[in-house]
Amino acid sequence: MDDEHCRWQLGGYGKINNTKCRTCNGDISGSFYVCYHCDSYAHADCYEKIKNHPFHPSEELIFLANESFICNCCHTQMSNKPCFTCRYRHLFLDVHCARMPPITSDDFDNQDHIQHFSHPHPMPLILATEKGGLSLSECFACRLPCFAGKAYYGCKPCKYFLHESCAKLPLQLEGASFHKHHALSLRIANQEFLVCTLCYKSDLVFAYECGQCEFHYCVNCVTCTSRQTVKYEYHDHPLFFLDKIHTGLVECYDYDSYCKNPILAECEEFKYTNSAVFGCDQECNFKVHLLCGPLPSTLKYEYHIHPLILFDFVLNNDYGDFYCDICEMKRDPRIRVYFCEDCNYVAHVHCLTTEGDLKDVKLKTVGNDLWKFPEEMNGNLRIEDTEQSIPLTLRDLILFKLTESEQSSLGRCFSWDEKDENEVSKRRMTPQLEDKTIDEVLQFSNFTESQFMNFIFREFNINFNKNFDEKKMKIESSDLALKIVDFKGYFIPLNVVSVFKTLLHKYGDIAEGFSKSKAYKSICYFLVCKVMKEMHTTFIIDITKDLLQRWFDYIVFAEFWGYFDVDFLEASLREITRDFFYLKLTQILEVDIPTIIRGRIKEVQKKIAEEQMKISNEQNKMVVYKKFCESTSKKEFMKEGLNKVMKHKWKVASKVGRASLPSCTLAQWGPPCLVHLSPVRASLPRKPWPLIRSALPHLMHCDPAKASSPRTPQLSKGLPCTRGPIMRGPH
Repeated sequence: MDDEHCRWQLGGYGKINNTKCRTCNGDISGSFYVCYHCDSYAHADCYEKIKNHPFHPSEELIFLANESFICNCCHTQMSNKPCFTCRYRHLFLDVHCARMPPITSDDFDNQDHIQHFSHPHPMPLILATEKGGLSLSECFACRLPCFAGKAYYGCKPCKYFLHESCAKLPLQLEGASFHKHHALSLRIANQEFLVCTLCYKSDLVFAYECGQCEFHYCVNCVTCTSRQTVKYEYHDHPLFFLDKIHTGLVECYDYDSYCKNPILAECEEFKYTNSAVFGCDQECNFKVHLLCGPLPSTLKYEYHIHPLILFDFVLNNDYGDFYCDICEMKRDPRIRVYFCEDCNYVAHVHCLTTEGDLKDVKLKTVGNDLWKFPEEMNGNLRIEDTEQSIPLTLRDLILFKLTESEQSSLGRCFSWDEKDENEVSKRRMTPQLEDKTIDEVLQFSNFTESQFMNFIFREFNINFNKNFDEKKMKIESSDLALKIVDFKGYFIPLNVVSVFKTLLHKYGDIAEGFSKSKAYKSICYFLVCKVMKEMHTTFIIDITKDLLQRWFDYIVFAEFWGYFDVDFLEASLREITRDFFYLKLTQILEVDIPTIIRGRIKEVQKKIAEEQMKISNEQNKMVVYKKFCESTSKKEFMKEGLNKVMKHKWKVASKVGRASLPSCTLAQWGPPCLVHLSPVRASLPRKPWPLIRSALPHLMHCDPAKASSPRTPQLSKGLPCTRGPIMRGPH
């Protein structure tokens, strides 16, 4: 900030009308200071008392008229307010706190108190009570409530409180488990609130800061993550658990996460655990949901006799209703749970989050055990059969390992562009049924099983062939970023290595005899393993026609462009498609279509009700009209008037006005005449009837003297009269 904004000087002595002191808000009188740049005034004693403030005895404070800051006394955020600050802007005091009388340790001789570095006043130990109102406050360090019955250090005049534990936080942290490479320093916000790099909490007064990385960590993250970190096989850096982040994490960075399935992302389990994540403090900002990340493979629950084992999904009855035995709430059978097979006891993960410990336990990720052999689970797999990590991704494999002809061959069916912001989820939900779709489904209901299978696979073939002419299949950006490992000479993405091992163990090398390079075969193997993995993790109820089409495309490409022996996969696809036909057709016919039709019936009924209301309103108007006619017809003057009208309705209009017109007028009434009225003005008034009455005697050749009146001025005698339109007369 420029020094010109705080050029205060002694302004003189006297009283200035309508001018207030910027510090005490009193009228300016006596000796005063002034800043002509800011047009601000202050009493001399107010200014001199505050500029030599005991909070900052080493240097005079400067007054700023408009500043955005956080007061170092009450720690309240201010915007465009007057304040006092030091030359280096390390200290800010709002006017109220700057004028506050000093509080010293002598005031608390008989009471336990501390002088905390974050606050200029001594802070005695206070017991929080409901009556005292402290229970409505919060600790400024961790931003958690001050619970009744607990003791806190606090300054009541400033309403500034700290938990006992928070008041004893170290000023320096060396070798923190979540940030080992640099030391962290405890920082107090002075111009704007700090934001935690991990949990995104954004109203921080206290935060541990890494000066080299420019990272900030809130007190909660520091205390929670001081336990231990975990190694996650799909990420290079260690992760630590955060029980709450303060911004929603829609999709985590895990490849096989539940949240990438739009059906599962809406389940209740995610609503309870969406803010709990495993996070990385490095610049990669990697985060994975609690449900999607590494969890203890076994847990001991104090209210159950046996250990609980983590399963990816549990179907523990045949009725279709699944519940958690701890909270007794419904659960989604597709979400991982802890299960005791002996007792048929099932528990939500979020019901056991306080029971687990990540230290010295075996962790398991989603789908981790699905493809493992017993010797792998026991740690007895031979070294020569293990995979070797190499610094490549699937994108690198395509761009740098394939020959030009192989890239051209792959490019005929696939595209591998950069990430599209509008990229749809891998598994899309069935769209809203339209009238045309309903008609098609009703047509399908007449198919036999064989007719449907022929129909659907013919459609799959047509769509596959369109990949060459119209729209290519896309290798998603999430696939392109997968890390590659070398297993028996093949370059296989890490997340499908276990599937690849199972495939080789059961069917052998299904690409033997194919002349393409290992890199090209590896890409075909990736497509085959991707289909196999999705088939093993997708419930029939969640399968869509789009997903079946994608599986078909990958299998056909591997068969005809990679010469892979995938008959076993084709047979599985046919069985899955048959089940899909029966299940989806039943669901659509019994649930979806009736629901849609009932909804549309309700819409039509609503419109009918609106029209009925309009009809009712018009009928009410008719009733009011009839009552009006009945009431007016009883009045004598109305009867008389109506009778007269009935007699006159077949007369010409001039006959009706007989009584008001002179007899000569009636006798000589004829076609209109053009009268040259030289004295008559040519402008017609807004209401022409007085004009016509004044001009009418002359039109009928009456004596002007007899016809004259105050409202009909005299006209010149002997004016010629010819037939034609009536001239405009005077006003």
